[in-house]
Amino acid sequence: MDQKLKNLLYKKEMLEYTMDKFAKATTIHSNLCDAIKGKLKDEKISEYDKLKLEIELNETTWKARSYATSYKLNQRDYQHNLIPSIERIVTEEEKKSIEFVNYKKQSEELAQHEIYGKAVKLPEPKEHILVIEDIKKELENLQGIINSAIKKQAKEKDEYLRCKLEKEIFDTQQHIISLTKRLRSREEYYYEQFLPRFNEELKEAKEKIEIYVKRGNQIISEGIDIQLKFVLEKYEDHKKDDEDLWLFYTALRNRVDSIISELKKEPIKYKDFQYLTESL
Repeated sequence: MDQKLKNLLYKKEMLEYTMDKFAKATTIHSNLCDAIKGKLKDEKISEYDKLKLEIELNETTWKARSYATSYKLNQRDYQHNLIPSIERIVTEEEKKSIEFVNYKKQSEELAQHEIYGKAVKLPEPKEHILVIEDIKKELENLQGIINSAIKKQAKEKDEYLRCKLEKEIFDTQQHIISLTKRLRSREEYYYEQFLPRFNEELKEAKEKIEIYVKRGNQIISEGIDIQLKFVLEKYEDHKKDDEDLWLFYTALRNRVDSIISELKKEPIKYKDFQYLTESL
């Protein structure tokens, strides 16, 4: 067995492990979300307990969505990159001894969860806004918990429970301070650093996208990077929305520029492809 196949089989083992882990985590957190939603339907629940459940639901939903997105990314790599790469280099005899995970069945089982269907890898600008909105919502809920706990404490006669509530109020206040600092830091980065860079790169994307798509197709036609076609196939789905276009363009640009850089390093070896290194 050559080293390339050994490396691919090692990657296969790692991807199968992480896919299984992310699938289980998605199921566990999705089930918990459903259970929390069931609790929230109880009309007898207090405002205090309702707010605590809403915070738990937000946190659990975020984790479930993150695990589901990670599973999808790993599954895509497994299906479109790993399996074809292995099948291209193994003999028919070797192929018989290699078992692949039934990712289709795994995906179908996960699709039963609503969160899995909605989970997608968001473009970075959308991800920043979503995080900022989630932090603001959690801050509102935390302040609501403090207000409810203060009212509850005023009516509580049991000294132990009064002290517990006092501690919870204090801990929640500290959490709000910490979360407020995180919100300010996130907003500062988004508005002062990321957004100016995004606007500049979006302008570049609108000017150069067709040029990079053309160069990408030339690279594919020369057989230099066949996998690049999986990137280019997404162009039509990404060009209608600014954030999606930016995400597509930066991924394509970085990949094409990387290939051009490699071709330039060895002009003699790749003399037939030097026309691809012309400035874009």
